[in-house]
Amino acid sequence: MEETSEIYHAGDPIDLSCCGVLVVQGEVQVLLDPASVNDEEDLSTYRGKNRGVDFIDTKCAPGSFLSDINAVLNDRGTHLSCEALSTVVKIRRLPRGKMIDFLVKNPGLMVQLLDTRILSLEEVL
Repeated sequence: MEETSEIYHAGDPIDLSCCGVLVVQGEVQVLLDPASVNDEEDLSTYRGKNRGVDFIDTKCAPGSFLSDINAVLNDRGTHLSCEALSTVVKIRRLPRGKMIDFLVKNPGLMVQLLDTRILSLEEVL
């Protein structure tokens, strides 16, 4: 599966199942309610290094990278939900296989990204 660009409109859900999403244009609302993570297997995936699951409710601007790294690495679905906020939202989808290849080749980065679900441009700069 190649990287693909997709267009969404306000209110459209954006699926993050086992992939990464780069927000190219528009704004995306991202939610994760820890109460939705109720399966013990899922909890161990989300807790990672003995950390609790954080509540996430944030708006992501262009340049944000959205992915549930733990879910991608463990080939599981994510409890993270995304919705287009802007009239037009353009994303670039990065498939699971390419993400894993990249993370395996960059193990230091993989360790830094474990338990990460949102990476904004401001956090990188």
